Amino acid sequence: MTKKVMVRAWEIARAAVVKFGGSAKEYLTGALKMAWAQIKKANRIHKMVIIGNKDTMTYTIERYMDSECVEVQEELTKIEYASVYNNFLKRGAKMVDFYRIEKGIKTFLGTKEIA
Repeated sequence: MTKKVMVRAWEIARAAVVKFGGSAKEYLTGALKMAWAQIKKANRIHKMVIIGNKDTMTYTIERYMDSECVEVQEELTKIEYASVYNNFLKRGAKMVDFYRIEKGIKTFLGTKEIA
């Protein structure tokens, strides 16, 4: 991971040289801070929880970052579910937990890791 940070920092520093002039070394300290923040944000754990409710024929999708629920979409139809699911995947979900509610009982179906 440190190699990624250094490579990204030099990219940022070189871009600063093009924009503001001077030497890339002059911008390296600030570029390292920016690169570290970008890499750290990109490596956060993104997880989705999908709950299919057979009783109401609707879906609920919850999005988690670092074990904190940051977004919930409830009462989705099948078409809305597909759209929200694909949107969450594009935003970096790395793991999906599947649940089903049937006759009022919530059952865990499994986990899927997304490459």
